[in-house]
Amino acid sequence: MTIAKTLNRARSLVSTADPEKALPEGALPCRSCGVAVHRPTAKDVETVTIYPRVPYAGAATFNPVEIKATRCAACAERRDRAEALLLAHPAVARANGNVGVDRLDAALAAFDAIGDRRGRLAGSLTSTDEDIRELIEVMAPLGGAVAWSAGYAYPNQCEARRWAHVPDILTGAIKDAHAALIRRRNEPSWPFSPPSINGALQGCGLCGVGTLEAKESKALDAWGEEFELHTGTLGGATRPEPVKAHLCPACRRAVASVGFAVGMPAVWAAVIRFRGYDSRTGWTIDSMSGVVAWAALRPGTKPNNTPWEHVNLTALDAELAVSPYVRKREAR
Repeated sequence: MTIAKTLNRARSLVSTADPEKALPEGALPCRSCGVAVHRPTAKDVETVTIYPRVPYAGAATFNPVEIKATRCAACAERRDRAEALLLAHPAVARANGNVGVDRLDAALAAFDAIGDRRGRLAGSLTSTDEDIRELIEVMAPLGGAVAWSAGYAYPNQCEARRWAHVPDILTGAIKDAHAALIRRRNEPSWPFSPPSINGALQGCGLCGVGTLEAKESKALDAWGEEFELHTGTLGGATRPEPVKAHLCPACRRAVASVGFAVGMPAVWAAVIRFRGYDSRTGWTIDSMSGVVAWAALRPGTKPNNTPWEHVNLTALDAELAVSPYVRKREAR
């Protein structure tokens, strides 16, 4: 069952009109877990749009309703953990923009909804940037769906205990997703050649490396999209037809740095980065002795065991050391 079908099924099992869930006077519901929060501070009060599944008092339709809500102490603490994690992983924060905290908090909320209030289960899945990206990708849709305000809320009501509104079908989906994440995290890495469904060359089109270490589930992502490369613009003889090739991550970054045009500027950018240099601001490299993209070599050339193995790196290093166009990259 897809996530979307699971969520629709889960919500269809929930009754939103329940007189036993009356909100105590002076309290507000936690928008996340649904419990009543007594004496909430003004700065923590939010306006939330909900979608009642039955008409409420004073209304005869199912139109959206704006209610006041807040966060209980446990949900506020969880959101603080999400914010701290993104501060520690700025690349993930940049990739998710201004909804990053919301998305990561939603992912952590999924674990909270199955009893992991302190984030123990999620802790082993947040060590690296890639861990957090996968956590958000897999768990955020489920975590967002368990929120009380996401489909279980009703005006002037709350839950008697945290996450009481979440049905078994949804907690089961969260547990299954967690198990899948653990399996993916423990999956071993293997050397993978570029995918050749469309006849792509069996090496990176620029540096020529023949394999990348990757998990099987991530092998296609590791090699990225397929490019059509014109050999005449890559330092080799022009062939009648372009060749198809994938690029390794380092060479893809070099291509991006020159505007996604795969020509000699991308080749030079890739090789000088590999040797620990950057182009000087305002300078353009016009030529570099002996540098050619691997895809532009004669047909049938075997892939490299290491990047740029087909280039005389000793001579290249000597040229880079005195070149006015590059500067040594500072160690980080």
